[in-house]
Amino acid sequence: MERKIGESVRGRFLHVENVQPRRADPSGPEHNDRIAPEPGFSPAQYRTLGLLYALASARAGTWMIPAFHANIDRGIPAAHDDPQNFDLAAFDEAVAKWLRKLRAGNGAR
Repeated sequence: MERKIGESVRGRFLHVENVQPRRADPSGPEHNDRIAPEPGFSPAQYRTLGLLYALASARAGTWMIPAFHANIDRGIPAAHDDPQNFDLAAFDEAVAKWLRKLRAGNGAR
């Protein structure tokens, strides 16, 4: 990914692929995977992603900017469309919970 955008962003990405089972949309092209579950991700996935984001940002020394695969791939033929049904509020809540725990010194609990 970094090579597509340019050398100036090398080392500034943390690429995460979440597992999301998909189904084919009968009205879509053959072998598509357009239909994602609702909700899109489990509480455990948001919890883990929130911790990863908080720790990666701390390591970088600045808050990283989250970006969806679909936005980064925009304009690329046969690009990715994930994540579908991502709940930004659930992600924000997970990050906030981890920040409270980490600031209190009990992040391992």
